[in-house]
Amino acid sequence: MSDIPVNVPVDTIKLRVEKTAIRRIPTEAFYYLVELRYLWITYNSITTVDSGSFYNLKVLHELRLDGNMISVFPWESLKEMPRLRTLDLHNNRFTNVPTEAIPCLLNITYLDLSSNKLTTLPSELMDIWPPFNGEPISSNSSQKVVLGKEEHVVFD
Repeated sequence: MSDIPVNVPVDTIKLRVEKTAIRRIPTEAFYYLVELRYLWITYNSITTVDSGSFYNLKVLHELRLDGNMISVFPWESLKEMPRLRTLDLHNNRFTNVPTEAIPCLLNITYLDLSSNKLTTLPSELMDIWPPFNGEPISSNSSQKVVLGKEEHVVFD
């Protein structure tokens, strides 16, 4: 398989595309999958994610893109997914997270950036996540946060 499948039933809730030769997630790749809640595109050969790749995924809760070769992520596309809580980007080729990405991460409760080529993260990233921002941690599980990062990453 070298392309994102196009014949997926429109009522699909969970889609897993793993261990393929797919190199790109094109614009509006999942446009008709309005019920999609879990999207796992893991351990493929993806290098490019178009800025409109996740357009119309209003109920998506979990996006896993781990184990690819992505070096640039369209952070603005996260605004298309207001219910997204899990974003797994570990084991890719990211070298930075731009400050402009921070407003797009406000609803995320689980972010894994480990096993990338990150050396620094913007300090503003810590400002939005308990306990780093000084807010008390709630017992409400939807507010718990896990941040995966490498030990050598520095916050500037």
